[in-house]
Amino acid sequence: MRRNRKHFHRNTGLIAVALSLLAETAAGAQTEPWFGLPAPGPATEQVLEFDGLDFKQLPAPPVGKETQFDGRTLYDEMKRITQFSYLSRDAGDRLWGRVAGSPANEAAIHYVLEQFKAAGLVDVQKVPVPFEAPEALPQSWSVEVLGMPEFGSAGQTVTLQSALPRAAQFDGQPLRPDQREAIEKNPTRTLTAPLVYAGDGGPAALASVDLKGKIVVTRLPANPAHFYNEQFYVGPRAAINAGAAAVLVILEGPGNMQARVGSCYPQICFNLGAEDGAFLEALFAKSGAAGLNGKLQARLTVTETVDPTRASHMIIGRVKGKTSKENIVINAHSDGWFAGAADNAVGVAGLLAMARHYARPANKPRHDIYFVLGAGHHSPTKDTLPLVRFDPEIPTHNVAMVNLEHFTSIGIAKTAFGILKRDPPRDRYGNILFPFVPTNWDTQLREVSLKPISRPLIDAWEQSAQKYLLSGPAEVLGEAASESTPFTRAGGAAINNVEANLWYHTSGDTAETIAPEGLQRSLLFFRDFVDRVDKLNRADIQPAAPTP
Repeated sequence: MRRNRKHFHRNTGLIAVALSLLAETAAGAQTEPWFGLPAPGPATEQVLEFDGLDFKQLPAPPVGKETQFDGRTLYDEMKRITQFSYLSRDAGDRLWGRVAGSPANEAAIHYVLEQFKAAGLVDVQKVPVPFEAPEALPQSWSVEVLGMPEFGSAGQTVTLQSALPRAAQFDGQPLRPDQREAIEKNPTRTLTAPLVYAGDGGPAALASVDLKGKIVVTRLPANPAHFYNEQFYVGPRAAINAGAAAVLVILEGPGNMQARVGSCYPQICFNLGAEDGAFLEALFAKSGAAGLNGKLQARLTVTETVDPTRASHMIIGRVKGKTSKENIVINAHSDGWFAGAADNAVGVAGLLAMARHYARPANKPRHDIYFVLGAGHHSPTKDTLPLVRFDPEIPTHNVAMVNLEHFTSIGIAKTAFGILKRDPPRDRYGNILFPFVPTNWDTQLREVSLKPISRPLIDAWEQSAQKYLLSGPAEVLGEAASESTPFTRAGGAAINNVEANLWYHTSGDTAETIAPEGLQRSLLFFRDFVDRVDKLNRADIQPAAPTP
């Protein structure tokens, strides 16, 4: 049965609101604050309904006696990892989650340490990992739309509660010395300026408006996720280069989610949730219809701190192989923004399940298998570089590293049912809705990357995927993902099955977006793939060195 829920996502932009306002000829001051528009609500996690749907998730292959790969067991483990994130939120952290170096993530790391020991891994160690460089984290911030007499809201402000500052640097990149000096000298930045709307933030949209000295508002549809939208990355920087004073990026999606991704330092830039964005867009339409273009103003404030002493930890344990002096590495990064279910509680849960499986005498591998919980991926901890520094011989004797990183979530699609009706579904700002709906299968937003390109590894991947019905792209990218780049540079091989879904780096990345069936299917696949890799040797994977 179709549920008609009022979410804040659509493709029509301002068209519905603008058409409804063509007859308006309002002049002078408004009698209702903000043209009668309701103020947006608080920031949310994901708001879709995943229970009680008409079609259940398609089943996963059976686990047999390997109960650690049971979907419900894996789901409970994944959810347990997300609970460490809520320790951060409950402690009052505004930017919350398993942030590298935070008490919440250290608690998760300690949990994995104890689980490695309980599983019977040998040589289990907790390795300190200092940050490569300081990281700037926002401590307080606000985006306020300022009231004016023309809007019937003199003296009033509307605070956009989903607003979250973009970082000084992209994920995992260290602060430059000049950035650190600037933030330490002036930790609080404030800007008050006019607001201007620039559509999708692409070149044509930016060229059509006067950006100089303005706070530019852009809106990015999920195509099919923000990760795959070029303007998500280059649009804000292009606006800044064209003279914009700041950028607010509206992210299409259900609810009013926060998002921690992107950068445009030294200017102030924020990501906004869809409900806050719908309010802003409706306000642009109303003010334009009333002949008040250029009158909207906002005040942006952000306070950041730099902590040069931050550090995290890597956990490493081993299952000793039967005969080989070569090794396989199974890796997962520990940190995650917000609840971080797909990114990367599923990876940590998978790491623990694989460790418990191969630690059993009946499943003893031919090669040594190292199980590695990475110190952090979103902060300047340099991904797998701490592992390379810990033991440089691991990559030089490596057959392959399997990186478990946000590899499964429930697929999300849009529906157009009802939009051609005389009274199509709308949000409370008048915009026609194209609702997001869950599918009954895993997300397709994956990219399989492999370095070096190896036919035996590709064949093993395909055979395991066929056996356990794991869908994904039909081509392999011949490169290492960021988590595995230091490892491949040191002589190892690495394969990743990374997805970037609708919830990527948002407060919507919660346990409800993960299906037990997807977890079971994925971990059975990874187990089978590692078994196949265990039959190979390093010489089968690495290209032969050129003859002198």
